[in-house]
Amino acid sequence: MSADQARSHLEAGRYSEAHAAAREALAGSPDDVELLRVAGRAGVEIGSSDATEQLARVTELQPNSAEAWRDLGDGLLAEGRDKEAADAFRKALDLNPDDDVALTSLGHTEYAAGSEGAVAHLEQAAERGGAMSTAAISLVEMYRSMGKLEEALGAARKVLEAEPGDVA
Repeated sequence: MSADQARSHLEAGRYSEAHAAAREALAGSPDDVELLRVAGRAGVEIGSSDATEQLARVTELQPNSAEAWRDLGDGLLAEGRDKEAADAFRKALDLNPDDDVALTSLGHTEYAAGSEGAVAHLEQAAERGGAMSTAAISLVEMYRSMGKLEEALGAARKVLEAEPGDVA
């Protein structure tokens, strides 16, 4: 199996096949960053016990890659290691302050941990990503669940104004 085949399985949502193909290819190239990323990302999706280890290895091999740190944050989050996940998302943002995905993930992670900073992260990501961004939509739900109904309504109006035909 090759990295291209493993990546193709991952992109098609065939996570078990992607994980198996990447692990098979890693036997011959244990430090291949692309294979480690595919194995780790697919492993997160299928709940593989080695996913976070593979994603952590990518950060060792590419410590200045914001994407690698964001992927590690996703893996740690999937394992319920929220504080470590938040640290990984912060590292991704240190490396790339414009990484709206990491900023949104940090907002979600901090919200789950009960941190007041969560709202600020999602507000910033929503402002940068636009009214139809994942962050903007998440912000509506976050405000609602916090009982901040006026803020939820205001955020929902922004989403509706951006895409009036989208019923969801």
